[in-house]
Amino acid sequence: MIKHVICIFLLDEDNQTFSQSYDLNFPEDAVPDSERAFVDVTGIILGISIKNMNNLVNLPTGCGEQNLVHFTPNYLILDFLSSIGKLNDDIKSIAIQNLYTGYQREFNFRHYDGSFSAFGETDKTGSMFLTAFVLRSFSQAKRYIFIDDNALADMQTWIVARQQKDGCFPNIGQIFDSRIQGGLAGEKNSGAITAYVVTSLLISKYDNQTVIEKAFSCLNKNPPSSPYEIFLYAYTKALAGDNEAAQKLIDDIKPRVNSTDGIEYYKNPNGTQAINVETAAYAILANLQLGSNASDVLPLARYLAMKLNSLGGFYSTQ
Repeated sequence: MIKHVICIFLLDEDNQTFSQSYDLNFPEDAVPDSERAFVDVTGIILGISIKNMNNLVNLPTGCGEQNLVHFTPNYLILDFLSSIGKLNDDIKSIAIQNLYTGYQREFNFRHYDGSFSAFGETDKTGSMFLTAFVLRSFSQAKRYIFIDDNALADMQTWIVARQQKDGCFPNIGQIFDSRIQGGLAGEKNSGAITAYVVTSLLISKYDNQTVIEKAFSCLNKNPPSSPYEIFLYAYTKALAGDNEAAQKLIDDIKPRVNSTDGIEYYKNPNGTQAINVETAAYAILANLQLGSNASDVLPLARYLAMKLNSLGGFYSTQ
């Protein structure tokens, strides 16, 4: 079976019609009269994800990295389905049970000092990235399951204790599957990991302004260059309430947008499709955090919808 996904977006509210021709190329040796074409229409931009929800709600397993990768989608799916009124009891029950399982499993990879790494105490040190990832994920999962506040505080303490004099956070510790880092994998700008870590601190309601201001000093000394870095910085600053700085970053990069037929996206130099997807996601988050409405970010959302795979997921974990 050959499957094609065609994204159709109505751009004119006064003319709710759309037409498009599409050539179906069947193999030359196809059985005569066996050719079939099916059209699946949905009015929701993430319709493919809803249709394949069972493929996205997974039981967390594996090492500290893999477990968290499977943990996080469960609460995001609960958020999404709740927001559109499509959350049913079966999905809710499975997702919440998965969250409990993943939460308990992740502590197998916790160090005595409160940090996390792929294999826990067998690793020499905790991972800055993974600990920040766990911190934001656990903080957001509190909407659905019990999360020990002491564990969150221990992660915050471990992270903050490693802040350097220049305000930056070092990317210490080993990551075995660099794909979980998304655009941070191989990132040379120390400001990028710092922005990611600060975002995790802010999501977890960390409120020591001295630490946050020092981190912002690091960001200012290590300005972003790629679209990925720019929107990551913008989201971080918007979360911290520095709306003017965040808006300036967004305004300055606007001329670099790729725009066609109501779709917008940003290309990163030598970037993969996964990084471009993550960049669009940060662009949406930053704009919404600054108060933009859904229609303002719709062109970016359309781009993301076009990058959904056949199971309703994306390339990037972040």
